[in-house]
Amino acid sequence: MRPHVGFAVLALVLFLLSAGACLAQDGLFASHMKAGKEFVDNGKYALALEEFKNAHRERPSSKGAVFNMSYCLLRLKRYEHAFDRFQAYIAMNPGSSKVKKARLFLDQIRGELTKTKALLTLETDPTGAKVYLDGKVQDVPRTPVAFWVEAGSREITLKRDGYEDLVTTLELAPGDEKVRSLTLKRKVVAANPVTPPIKVEPKTTGSNPWPWIVAGAGGALALGGGGVYLLGALPQFGDANAKYESGDEAGGDEEWDGAVGKMYATYALVGIGAAAVVGGVVWGLTSSGPATPPRTSFGITPLPGGAAASWGLVF
Repeated sequence: MRPHVGFAVLALVLFLLSAGACLAQDGLFASHMKAGKEFVDNGKYALALEEFKNAHRERPSSKGAVFNMSYCLLRLKRYEHAFDRFQAYIAMNPGSSKVKKARLFLDQIRGELTKTKALLTLETDPTGAKVYLDGKVQDVPRTPVAFWVEAGSREITLKRDGYEDLVTTLELAPGDEKVRSLTLKRKVVAANPVTPPIKVEPKTTGSNPWPWIVAGAGGALALGGGGVYLLGALPQFGDANAKYESGDEAGGDEEWDGAVGKMYATYALVGIGAAAVVGGVVWGLTSSGPATPPRTSFGITPLPGGAAASWGLVF
């Protein structure tokens, strides 16, 4: 088989696999959405919520999945999460016919939350501070952030790497909507005292020849692989091309396949040999003692269709 034909077949297979994966994903999305709506019709909002979450994982851009998740959270009286989800739905789909309904649900949720909570918005300079409420980290994004807080006297702590912690106390009444803009103070880092460098004397426990044996063997493999390619694969590629040009397709394919096999053998020999050389050198340099590499000698003898490599060490 000619190389360009093989590439075309490979591209077609990859396209079909990709198309099949997309169809499977669409099928899973539709299945989860259908199951979620059936659970909603039966009043099983917790199960419906899980199905809509699965549908959203299959298709994160689905606005319908976001709306349905928001509705289930509202029915489960998880008002804070429902509030955030409906806001996200409106932001991603401002022109939808369902936006009016989403805003009505938001008003309903706000009415429930403001009975006991306040909406607190925190802005910081710089941004990206983590929020702690009464000493406990909050499961909310880093600043700037808006979130619902139980009314009362609340201690807010803001933390950011490289800055001092900022602590403030806020008095919040039910239904309050407060915005606080705060500036973080950069930490002053004291200069570290200069310590003299520690001199480490090299160990002198003797020489270890094995790392260099491994490296030498790797070099022999790599050179042998090069010989296989130069003396075996390369001429056979030329023979294949000559047969193709003469119209002998079967003979050309046979020669081409043989040359490709030798080429793969070359890759294997060179790869293993190079890894052995690198590993042996690193081993030798990091092993105890200033090991002295043994002297090595290599030789290659050309043979028909390949080569023979010889290798030796002198300690």
